[in-house]
Amino acid sequence: MSRQVLVVCVLLAGACWPAAALAAAGPNPPAKCYVMKDGELPTCYGDDNGHWTVRYPGGSGSSDAGWIVGPLVLAALIGGGVIAYRVSTARDIARRAGMDERRAATTALLSPNGLDATYVAAGLRQQKQTRQLAPLKPTEDRLAELQQLLDEGLVSQAEYTDRRHAILGDV
Repeated sequence: MSRQVLVVCVLLAGACWPAAALAAAGPNPPAKCYVMKDGELPTCYGDDNGHWTVRYPGGSGSSDAGWIVGPLVLAALIGGGVIAYRVSTARDIARRAGMDERRAATTALLSPNGLDATYVAAGLRQQKQTRQLAPLKPTEDRLAELQQLLDEGLVSQAEYTDRRHAILGDV
């Protein structure tokens, strides 16, 4: 009889595991397997040595749910920490560069390389501001300085002409 139960369980891919355990532990479960608690019968598991384990539904027995829920909660906490780090870092970078903090945070969240993009954009913005802050000399002074460089032989006639056109193009 126990071989038939095992064959059926193998065919059903383990759907009858408790029945296979009962067959392996012996044909007759002990009386504790028939004692009702809170109106419910326990689940009895038998091993090859003839030992029986009794578990009641909702009882204090070990639960596999903790092994599933624990890592999920840990992953959620780590994910939340990563999101908080990305948002706070992007906002800080944007604030220092005078950029829109909300757009930087949105970019950091929605793009895999969003934090890198925020960092690069802040750097480019700071370079642009630095270049704009440098006051230009008056055009007359720049042309006089260029003429002096030509007179001293430090620039060629072609360089002088190119640079003169550039200076006059800025006007």
